Amino acid sequence: MNIIKASDEGPLIAGKILLLTAIVISSIPYGLYFSWLFYIPGLIFLWNSKLRKKQKWQWTTISLTIWLPLMFLFIGLSLIIAWL
Repeated sequence: MNIIKASDEGPLIAGKILLLTAIVISSIPYGLYFSWLFYIPGLIFLWNSKLRKKQKWQWTTISLTIWLPLMFLFIGLSLIIAWL
């Protein structure tokens, strides 16, 4: 399964890369504050690409179900570490 295919166009590639970057950055505790700066533009690029609506919704929901739990997990962990 290729996440980024050779046939993908510019906005689609940029959107996928930004979404994946946001997920990786959100796994760093202090990166939480900056991950949305990659996530929101990634969604904008993705929704302005030539993908079908079903694929756009799949990319949006799958990345959101990965990104939000990671974000809240590391916010909670950073609060626990701060109390120690």
